[in-house]
Amino acid sequence: GQLKDPVGLVRHLARTERCLVLLSGKTDYLTDGDTVIASTNGHPLLGAITGSGCALGVTVATGLAAACNKAKDEEPAISLGNTVVAHGKVDLLVGALMGLLGMTIASEKAARRDDVKGPGTFIAALQDELAAVSPEDIRAHAQLEIVS
Repeated sequence: GQLKDPVGLVRHLARTERCLVLLSGKTDYLTDGDTVIASTNGHPLLGAITGSGCALGVTVATGLAAACNKAKDEEPAISLGNTVVAHGKVDLLVGALMGLLGMTIASEKAARRDDVKGPGTFIAALQDELAAVSPEDIRAHAQLEIVS
């Protein structure tokens, strides 16, 4: 079935547990308990392969690590509404979002490739596209909505 209030669910869980929450599916919901971001990036083939959830965990962790490293720099980073990484402030929501978008946009690029014929060939193409995904890809293809 479909959740009646995914936004309320993720926000409540994040506030209760004092953590980031990512609910993945056709629409992904990411929150820090205040801001809730909905993303419709991704491809159905992600659900047809084993390990895509684990791989998503790795890309989100990578985004979180990048946010921590960025906070050590003096340059301001990506701004998303009222959230920004600047001068030592770590914005984990933006880091997690970059990891999510890296995976979902790579999946879209992989699925469009001529050499992808199904889940088996998709896995190899996804690995290639994930290794090649760039900030420009994320800027050009991100499908986001700040829903609260």
